[in-house]
Amino acid sequence: MRRTAGGALVAGGKVLLGLRRADEPYYPNVWDVCGGHCEPSESLEDALVRELAEELGVRAIRWTKLGAFEEPDPDRHGAAEHHVFAVIEWAGTPRNASDEHSELRWFRRDDLMQLRISDSRIASLFSAFLGN
Repeated sequence: MRRTAGGALVAGGKVLLGLRRADEPYYPNVWDVCGGHCEPSESLEDALVRELAEELGVRAIRWTKLGAFEEPDPDRHGAAEHHVFAVIEWAGTPRNASDEHSELRWFRRDDLMQLRISDSRIASLFSAFLGN
């Protein structure tokens, strides 16, 4: 089964999400965490660090795993297990460093449930995390 590691930077009660490009084959034109597929011998944590460096130009230093869930549309996208992390410390200034996202934006907890997001479970996980 395919595994993914995705994370969002969290600071000052806000979460940084990326708007997936409209021409992306996998969940186009929705807000999502940054991340991607794990390489065959790569740990979830190593994939998270690699993906955030590629997509945001930052080095993840400290994070918390918020949860995992199965692919909501396996008939269309194949079976997968998605792992979601809150990144609470990083080095570097986040920027849109890849071609996967058309925009990056910080969101408050109250905004998360109103977003057109890749999976509502992501919004729920970060909403609960920010509520602590």
